[in-house]
Formats: sequence, C-alpha cells, structure tokens
Amino acid sequence: MKKDPTTFAVAGWQLKTLPEYEAILLSFACLPDATEALEKAVTDRQYILDKPRARELAQRIIAILDSEE
Repeated sequence: MKKDPTTFAVAGWQLKTLPEYEAILLSFACLPDATEALEKAVTDRQYILDKPRARELAQRIIAILDSEE
C-alpha cells in the first residue's frame, strides 16, 4: 500500500539575503493541521539556497504557474 507524502499548509514565508554567502535564507510558516488558525503556524526549518538554485526555483515556480493558466 502506497502512503501519501506528508504535507503541511503554508501560512507564510520569509526570505532574507545572505550576502556573505551569495545566497538566500528561506523559511516557511506551516500549519500543523490545515484546519488550524493562521496564528498556529510554526516555522521550524530554514533553508539556504545559493543564487543559481534560488533562480532555478523561481523560474520553475513561474513556469508551473504559467502552464496552469
């Protein structure tokens, strides 16, 4: 039996530049349960993306959004 992947509803996000690493810091505020109030959102992980990875992520998100229209 195949299990569905664990998912979390994103209630917000934060981006910060890290000039000393030529990268960005990305964190998501996620709800522990999709029925929870936005105030219950938790940020428990931060991700560092170098410039090429950040650009690739941005381009892929835009491409997916554009293909859905």
